[in-house]
Amino acid sequence: MDYNSFVPLGIPAFGGEKENGKIHFTYDIIFEDASELTLQIRERHKEIYKEIITEKKRLTKGLHYWQWDGFDNAGILDTSKIIGKSLNLYITARSKRGGVVRKCLDFKLSYSEVNWVDVKINRPDKKIFITLRVDLKDGGDFGLQNPSNKKYMYVGGMERGKIELEIVPTSIIKSKGFPLISSRTRSFKQLEQLVLEGIAYHWSRNKLPTSNVATGVSIVGQNYEVFVKAVNTTENAMNSVKLIFNTNSEWGRSGNPGAFARIFYNVGYLKYSDGWGYQSQLDADRDFEETSAHEIGHTILKSYGNTVYSWQHRGSSYFLPQDAKPTLDSDSWEKIKEQYTHIDFYTINKMSYTFGEYYPSTGEIDLMKYYHTKDPKGNIVAYPDKTRTVASEKDVLGLLWLTKMNIIK
Repeated sequence: MDYNSFVPLGIPAFGGEKENGKIHFTYDIIFEDASELTLQIRERHKEIYKEIITEKKRLTKGLHYWQWDGFDNAGILDTSKIIGKSLNLYITARSKRGGVVRKCLDFKLSYSEVNWVDVKINRPDKKIFITLRVDLKDGGDFGLQNPSNKKYMYVGGMERGKIELEIVPTSIIKSKGFPLISSRTRSFKQLEQLVLEGIAYHWSRNKLPTSNVATGVSIVGQNYEVFVKAVNTTENAMNSVKLIFNTNSEWGRSGNPGAFARIFYNVGYLKYSDGWGYQSQLDADRDFEETSAHEIGHTILKSYGNTVYSWQHRGSSYFLPQDAKPTLDSDSWEKIKEQYTHIDFYTINKMSYTFGEYYPSTGEIDLMKYYHTKDPKGNIVAYPDKTRTVASEKDVLGLLWLTKMNIIK
C-alpha cells in the first residue's frame, strides 16, 4: 500500500488493489506527564478537523502515529476544499504541570490520476456528490436542406462548404408525412443541457424517483447514494467533445476515442443500415442523453481501468471492430468466425473471456455495455430501456477512485 497517496473512503483500485484511505502522521511527545493532546487539521489558520486525546496509552512519552481520513468536524470530505491548499497538522501538547508545546506540520494534497473530477462525501447522511468537468464544443450541423439547391446538404453553414448527398426519397417523405428539417431544432446550448442532464441521470445512483433502479453504492458494507453533476468548462476538464446536429442524412455514429470525440444528435429523416426512417425530437432527445452519458463514460473507464476495458465496453464487445460479442447460445461457427475476424484484447489485460449479453428484462441495464435484442433465431429476447440504463456500481466507484490524491509533506 502506498502511504504517499490517499483515496477517499479507501476505494480499491481497478484490479482490486487496496488503497490508503487515510493520511498518516507521526508526532513525538516529550512530556513524561502529558495530560492532553489536541490535533488540528487546518488550512493555514482555519480549522478543518480537531481531535482531543486524553487516553493515557496515547499520551506516553515517545513517538506516536495518527491518521486523518479527510473528513471535517461535520463529517464532510470535500476534495475541492483541500486540493492545492496550504494545509497543516497543528499539535498542542499539555502536561499536568502546565507545560505547553506546539508544533505545526505542513502538507499539501494534489490529484494523482485526473484533474476533472471533485467529490463531496457527506458521511452522516451517506450521500456522495460528484462534479465532472466536461469540455463540450459546437460541432455544427449536418444535413440541413438547402432550399436553393436540393442536390446538396450543407455542413455547419455555407462557410464550411457543401457536400453532395443522397436526398431523402419523396416516397419516404410521403409515407412518413413529416416535412424535411431545414433549420436546427436544437441549438448548441440546448444540446449542451441535454448532455449535462444525461450524465446526471445515467451516472447517478440514488433513491430519487427519476432513478428507477440503482439506489446507491456499497462501501464497507454501507449504502451511499451518489449524485453526479456535470459542468461544461475548459478549465481542468476532460478531453473536448463536439456536439453535432444531424438530420436528412445517414445516422451519425458517435464516438470518444479521446481525440476527435463527437456525439451526434440524430433527428428527423435518417438513413439506417436497413433504409430510411424518422426519429422524433422527443426520441432524439432521450437517445442523445443516453449516448452522451455513454460516450463521456469512455473517458472515465479508460482513466479508471484501461483502454481495453473502455473500448471493449466492459467485455461486451471486441476491441476492433467494436461489434457486440456473440452470445453464449450463438452458433459455434459464428463464434469461431467472430474470433478470427475481430481483435479481442480482454483476456490479455488480466480480464476473463466474456460473451455477448442480452438486454436484461428487469433491473439495471449497464450504460457502458453493448447488448443484443434478438437471439440467433431472430426472436426478440428483451428491449432496451433508457429508464433502467445506469452506470454500474463498479464504474461509479471507479469515478470516486479517480479523486485519488498525492500527499506532499
